[in-house]
Amino acid sequence: MNQPTREEFDEFKQEVRQEMRQLREQITEPIKITVDRPPSDSLLLQTIMTMVGTHATDLAVLKTDTQGVKADIKAIRESQADFRDKLQTMATKDDLAAIETAITLFSGLATNMRTEMLAISSTQEQILKLLQQKSGE
Repeated sequence: MNQPTREEFDEFKQEVRQEMRQLREQITEPIKITVDRPPSDSLLLQTIMTMVGTHATDLAVLKTDTQGVKADIKAIRESQADFRDKLQTMATKDDLAAIETAITLFSGLATNMRTEMLAISSTQEQILKLLQQKSGE
């Protein structure tokens, strides 16, 4: 097998560089894609977007409500601290009943909040599935 001479090698290297330069200089036109959606899809998509907006508003309300709940929890903690101080000195049946009532109310509130958050989460998952289905079509 013949070995290329230095001159042949330099010539080949120059050709490769020139081809690379030409490839870099080539400009391709962008491909335009148009998607024609049937009116029913557009209406469904608009409905879904409206629902998402409504749920976003509902979430904002829940966040605001959560802040109120946090304030209530803080107040309950403070009142429990007061009850604890009373219990250290003397606890009566009435004091224990009041504490049990406060704990029961708080527990019910927490359960209701969990239920509402799960319902909203489920609705959001359904919306996301619908959006993913429509975007895949």
